[in-house]
Amino acid sequence: MTELPARCGATVTGAALGGWKRIESFMSNGGAPRSAMAPRLPDGRRTTGPSRSARESDGLRTHASPSSYDGSCAREIPMPFSHELKKLLAPFDVASLDVESATVYGVTEDLRLAYTNPAWHTFARANGARCNDKSMNVGSPIMDVTPAPLRPAYQRLFDRARATRVVAEHDYECSSATLFRSFRMDVHPCDSGAFVVVNILLRTSEHAEPSMNAVDANYRTADGLIVQCSHCRRVRREGSPSSWDWVRRYVASPPDGISHGICGVCLDSHYPPEM
Repeated sequence: MTELPARCGATVTGAALGGWKRIESFMSNGGAPRSAMAPRLPDGRRTTGPSRSARESDGLRTHASPSSYDGSCAREIPMPFSHELKKLLAPFDVASLDVESATVYGVTEDLRLAYTNPAWHTFARANGARCNDKSMNVGSPIMDVTPAPLRPAYQRLFDRARATRVVAEHDYECSSATLFRSFRMDVHPCDSGAFVVVNILLRTSEHAEPSMNAVDANYRTADGLIVQCSHCRRVRREGSPSSWDWVRRYVASPPDGISHGICGVCLDSHYPPEM
């Protein structure tokens, strides 16, 4: 049994994995039928993934719709599937990625944004991002929007996928105003050296912790910033760096001056020393 932080009010039992997609469904060549126990890469090596029966026995939904995030967002810029993009993300079929309900993005070998599917935009808009933000444009370095304390861990994740040519996995929390949500990030290496990243919803539950009142004076720094944890979405209490409070209103309607970091609990839970 894998225990989530107690404050989340949720436990994942066994190898629970909701929304897992067999990798062949993204492949341009279709792929031959494989065992349901785990997907395979084009060279036949297995990735790590539970069987469908294991997933269903845990009572988890196996396919999460973007509409479940209570938001919608159309692409701001049309993204035609050029020959260059198809070559970059091979052996993945871009058209299949585009209709996938999980959030998917592609990055170049030097980790610049190359592709995002509509579900990615839907999730971003529903969680407070602005779709016309330049940091979300194709060509932008993804590390620029990654909190500084987490950049080494994410760099090692991509380096591992590149070196082993096997999908690299990382479980993390990204909660909403109404739900605790646990996700798995799968980093798939492409033939070109680029990567396809699929974020799969693992588990949701109601928040067990009552919300604090949104009193700006308690949370806004002298620089006018409110520091929010990138994962659990709690905010740091001003003058007490180790105190992070659940303030639902700041998640539902992010105020001006939100700055993202990571709280101590999420750092210890999702980024152990070996990462």
